[in-house]
Amino acid sequence: MLERRSARIVRAALSCVFVSVFSVSASAGDLEAGRKKVRSTCQVCHRLNGIGTNPTVPNLAG
Repeated sequence: MLERRSARIVRAALSCVFVSVFSVSASAGDLEAGRKKVRSTCQVCHRLNGIGTNPTVPNLAG
């Protein structure tokens, strides 16, 4: 159980890193695509305000 949970956390963290790396190089025309990706991927655990929904999920803000 703990291994599955850890694997999910690692996958979520890697997804956020992937999105972050590619959003830095994105042009202004890609902002809407980035918003959609954040809403479908990152928001699940970090919400739109960047504060994790679970103590095991690191905060992206504040």
